[in-house]
Amino acid sequence: MGGAVSRSPADRRRFILARASSVGHIGISELAGQLNVSMETVRRDVAIMEVHGLMRRTRGGAYAVQRPNSFNSSAETDESAAAADLIAATGVEQINGAHTVYIDEGYLIQVFASTLAVHRLSDSSPSEPLTVVTPSLAVATILAPVPGVDVVILGGRVRPGTLATLDRLSVELSGFAIDLAVVDAAGVSVAAGVTTDDSTVAGVKSQLISISQRRGLLAHRARFGHSARFRFADIGDFDFIVTDSSLLPHEAKQYAALGPRVIRV
Repeated sequence: MGGAVSRSPADRRRFILARASSVGHIGISELAGQLNVSMETVRRDVAIMEVHGLMRRTRGGAYAVQRPNSFNSSAETDESAAAADLIAATGVEQINGAHTVYIDEGYLIQVFASTLAVHRLSDSSPSEPLTVVTPSLAVATILAPVPGVDVVILGGRVRPGTLATLDRLSVELSGFAIDLAVVDAAGVSVAAGVTTDDSTVAGVKSQLISISQRRGLLAHRARFGHSARFRFADIGDFDFIVTDSSLLPHEAKQYAALGPRVIRV
């Protein structure tokens, strides 16, 4: 890798987590050299992330806690996992001072939540309080221990596939002032809009879209050009869409023409 550069604590921790997620076990001394900091600084960073369930220390090194289950029939590939990291990091950048954020369910959203947790773990300056509303038990588990993050989880039946509690028993979303909603989708297409495979989920997401000031969609390229059974939003309902660079530029322009800023990473 090239010459070491100065990084903030949050940047260091994102780098450490990304490296460990990419290569598996990684040595403390190797990280210290790459980051141009002391081994004690790296140990402290890893210890902080371990407290929040993101990493585990070993003798002389550390490894990232296993990625969230994708809940898909086929395992995530290394390529899609790397794309998820980039999409998640870019999604976190879009929060832009929001005080109340709705965070959806699913594998990519869990990666987003983990990235947000690392981003908040900065000792350079205290972050403003953040309220997270989520249907996802996994997202709640990731973010609830993070200082300054207040997690509100929707009630209802737990979906066995994604461990989310979206149901008719969910708390009334209209009681929340949502600054930003970050959602995933089963399908995204110019013709069919943004879709999911469950009618109850579609109903809750549709309500969510209607009450949120800003709306962002995080989705792998594989979601585009396909549609699931139940539509919950139009492409133009979103302020931004973040996806990987395998969505071709001319395809991105088709979606951008409908309103949202499309970010390829």
